[in-house]
Amino acid sequence: MWRALLLALAAAPLLWANSAHAACGLDALAMSAGAHDSQWTEHDAEGRRLLREHGQLPEATLTVGGACGSWSADLSWRHSAGRRDYQGLSNHGASVQTHSRLRINEWSLSVQRPLFDGLKLGMRMQHQQTRRELATTGAVLGYPEQHGHWIYALGLLSEGAAWGESRWRLGAWLGGGPSGRVRIALPIADETTLRTGAMRQSELQLQWLSAPWAEAWRASLGLRWREERVGAGAASTLWRQGVAVGGALQPRHDLRSAGVEAGVQRSF
Repeated sequence: MWRALLLALAAAPLLWANSAHAACGLDALAMSAGAHDSQWTEHDAEGRRLLREHGQLPEATLTVGGACGSWSADLSWRHSAGRRDYQGLSNHGASVQTHSRLRINEWSLSVQRPLFDGLKLGMRMQHQQTRRELATTGAVLGYPEQHGHWIYALGLLSEGAAWGESRWRLGAWLGGGPSGRVRIALPIADETTLRTGAMRQSELQLQWLSAPWAEAWRASLGLRWREERVGAGAASTLWRQGVAVGGALQPRHDLRSAGVEAGVQRSF
């Protein structure tokens, strides 16, 4: 599915260019801040849970919107950082409780075109970068890892009048992406890169926009729910100064998040 979406996104600039005779330019700037509840779990090949992390992560988002004829586009950057509590097992099967520190950057580019009144078809490309640092606890040494994924999604977007001059927006996205990379620095081995399996992603968005104030400004309140599943990768040999010291693979992981954010939007 993600391959077809990638081809569609590649063709979108050509379709946009066909609208060059129409008025084109920036039409919106939006800023918001909030937090999301984040739950990360890892599972072995039999589906048994290896660990669970849970915490609330503050976040901020900046979005620039443009339009060209019947097409519209949004370019956004979202940054979140914080801590999740960790419950899992050591390599020897002992229970481990610690925490991880997260820094997440997500860039999104989406293009939309009306299907009929009040409903748009959207295509979205995302790049996620997540730095996760597991804290040392007792005899169990922590380590950092850097995740990178490309995600391609198809969405349906709807908008309508709420009350007065306020508006509501609803979005539903479904997609996925190819195998990602995890740069990992284990205490017992040289830094190495592991591959993950393919990703699946689903997301729901709900936003309310207030009546305009101070000319073209609106206040916004948004809710977001997202679920991602990333398959296990292939095993790789671990090395230390040219000597093989073991093997490792990135297990399957699931990420579920639900967030709320408030902000402002300026229309041009």
